[in-house]
Amino acid sequence: MGLVRRYPVSLAVVVAAVATLGSLFVVARPRYRPAHQGVEIALPAKRPAADASGAAGWVWPDGVPGWEAGYTIKGVNISFVQPVEFQAAQLAAARAGLDADRVRIVAETRANNDRVLAIVATPTLYQEP
Repeated sequence: MGLVRRYPVSLAVVVAAVATLGSLFVVARPRYRPAHQGVEIALPAKRPAADASGAAGWVWPDGVPGWEAGYTIKGVNISFVQPVEFQAAQLAAARAGLDADRVRIVAETRANNDRVLAIVATPTLYQEP
């Protein structure tokens, strides 16, 4: 009770501020809803590579697995990578004598919005698998 007698105005201001803030959250609370509520996207089957023995290494009978950078289905980026983020991988493939136009993303992960870590695949140029 000593605080109430010593600081009545300060205590009244603090109690009024807490009450106002509390009533604001009760009356005007935000309502969150999922971004894609009720939308289902069926992804096409993309089989992983079959490991071939010998000099052939990995062989993909149905083409290179994975997604092109920026590939979308119903407006959702399935590859989770933008084409501009993928240019370094295409340049590295071209330098290594691989087909830079057919580089695909097999798997990706992001630590933050600035960087992407991806596993990519591409066939060689001018050679049959």
